[in-house]
Amino acid sequence: MEGKKGKSFKGKTVQEVIESVFPSCNIINMDEKDRIKIIDKNIYSKTPKEFIDKIKGIYVRNVIADVGTGTDGIECNFRFTNYKTTGKGVNHEALEDYGLEFIPQQEITLGTTLKINLIFWNSKTFYTHKLNVGDKVSFIDGLGKMIKATIKETSARPSNTGECSLILKLEDDSNKKRKR
Repeated sequence: MEGKKGKSFKGKTVQEVIESVFPSCNIINMDEKDRIKIIDKNIYSKTPKEFIDKIKGIYVRNVIADVGTGTDGIECNFRFTNYKTTGKGVNHEALEDYGLEFIPQQEITLGTTLKINLIFWNSKTFYTHKLNVGDKVSFIDGLGKMIKATIKETSARPSNTGECSLILKLEDDSNKKRKR
């Protein structure tokens, strides 16, 4: 990255900047509005790690290193997500369509102040490569209520004697309303 301080990204879109720092190894899971947002701060970085540290939480919600396919020489992809989108056009895929093994269990976490409780759900489905961090999902809880959530973490439980499972940690979409 150029210069003593590093490369400046002010005036460019978030998508342009991500593609310039991580050419051919980026996956951008962001809606159009967040992709074309102009960087209005003087952000300088000398290394990709420094770049991630400076944009995370401001222009992107999360950055995850993801295993590449290896077929095109890319061993690692960087997945950039902004999964707090709301409003029209946001689709929540039903977890039941992916072989939901049990009704997700609720986990409540205290936020930064004692007035805010953040709700997360622990879920388990049959293994699929179609669900990723940042995807919007829904399910019916034990009381028959439709719960809308966003995948925050994934892990897999492989098995050579039975079915493989995908374990999901879901962030309840109502957390955004609660934080205001």
